[in-house]
Amino acid sequence: MAALAELGAVARWMTVTVEGADNAELDRARVWLAEGRLTAAEAGRRLGTRIAEQDLPGWVSGWLVSARRRSGGTTTALAYPAMDPAETAVGLASWLQDALADGGISEPVPPCAGHPHPMVPTVHEAAPWWSCPVGDLVRPWQTRPATVA
Repeated sequence: MAALAELGAVARWMTVTVEGADNAELDRARVWLAEGRLTAAEAGRRLGTRIAEQDLPGWVSGWLVSARRRSGGTTTALAYPAMDPAETAVGLASWLQDALADGGISEPVPPCAGHPHPMVPTVHEAAPWWSCPVGDLVRPWQTRPATVA
């Protein structure tokens, strides 16, 4: 929700839904871990990040995020509840920017002051920020991503 809120009024051009992993998926991930069929080290190698054993079910059971544009097109992404909230928010903001552009929104979202391009979501000191793609950090997000317990 923080990523969507940061995109401002143009975000009303799409409907975003999140489908969390159901208990069966989480249980299956826990069984894989208990039986040694999947290790946190192997999952981390495949995903390109370090994963703690206790966080493995949250990485294996991604949440499906869908964005439906007014024009009718839909795009999807996966978010992992065990991932750092700032990294998740920044990744989803970038994905939403692409979805808006693919849906025909030609204005930069959010606009980069004095430039024709949008700002780029960035993680800085464990918090989401907007930056200029040809310059430095611009500002921290006005809304903060929620942590998933």
